[in-house]
Amino acid sequence: MTIKEGTRLDRYEIRSKIGEGGMGEVYLAHDTKLNRNVAIKFLPIDSIGSEHANKRLLREARAAATLDHPNICAVHEVAEKGGRSFIVMQYVKGETLDLLMREKHLDFSASLSIAIQVADALAEAHAHGIIHRDIKPSNIMITPRGQPKVMDFGLAKTLEAAGASDTEAVTKSLLTTPGMIVGTVPYMSPEQVRSEKVDARTDIFGFGAMLYEMITGHQPFAAKTTVEIVEEYLKTYSTDEGGNVTSVKAMLLAKAGKEREAEETIQHAIEIGKNFGHFHHTAYNIASAYALLIKPEQAIKWLQTAADDGFPCYPLFENDPNLNNLRKDERFIAFMAKLKQQWERYNATL
Repeated sequence: MTIKEGTRLDRYEIRSKIGEGGMGEVYLAHDTKLNRNVAIKFLPIDSIGSEHANKRLLREARAAATLDHPNICAVHEVAEKGGRSFIVMQYVKGETLDLLMREKHLDFSASLSIAIQVADALAEAHAHGIIHRDIKPSNIMITPRGQPKVMDFGLAKTLEAAGASDTEAVTKSLLTTPGMIVGTVPYMSPEQVRSEKVDARTDIFGFGAMLYEMITGHQPFAAKTTVEIVEEYLKTYSTDEGGNVTSVKAMLLAKAGKEREAEETIQHAIEIGKNFGHFHHTAYNIASAYALLIKPEQAIKWLQTAADDGFPCYPLFENDPNLNNLRKDERFIAFMAKLKQQWERYNATL
């Protein structure tokens, strides 16, 4: 939903759209009270599954707003208008690091200067108990003076709140969005790919992958497709607890229409995870694969397995485009109605 030029949001006047991606739309706006330009990021409506999730996101963005560092894009304000959340940030002129690296190969001195400043910014955030979770060149803005600014801290996570279910949501969004192939996945830490709990080391991994690319000119896990990237992770990091990474591969094969390979990979994921205590991430990915293969009976069976494992799944199931083939199936409709009731009861206890 594009917001028209001249639209007023309290004291902010929209000037133009300057960016768009899976995590929302970014607009250049003018702060009429302080007479300065700002960037406003609107979160996509379908990224927030419940009022509880919305409040949690706003709370985490407010925590990020406490960061004060010359290499961190400042968060000025977090607000809501018409039921849609938005974050008001410092407007940073320049170009992203990924665009800069496409234009020219950075010499060692320039790479080192950028790396030192980004590392200092991350150290400041970690000292305040905040992790970024998505360090990559496209989230580093380089000003005309050569100063790096770490962007999107408004979507960061407090360390205390960085649980496995939240990591699952991030992993799903990155690995299942059509067209999102190379550009985010190569910077994800192994624990993100495996949908495990993340901490500050996730940022260090992304930082290391980015530093490697600045110095060498190519990504450490570069590949043609997301499936190949996942296979690189499986080769490099042998641990695949619960078969989660293998099940992600199955889902991607299903998305590519490779039914036989997807079925074989699903069985492999089941074999790996059958004795694992918490199987819900793998079950969810298997269900998504079957939904993409238009096999509703198997898909609903595995969605039920994910739900039975204690996974608070209604918002994810409701908004996951991989499950769209199930939306008109009466069994799926009844299943979702039951989950919705459980979710509402859960929210009422918070």
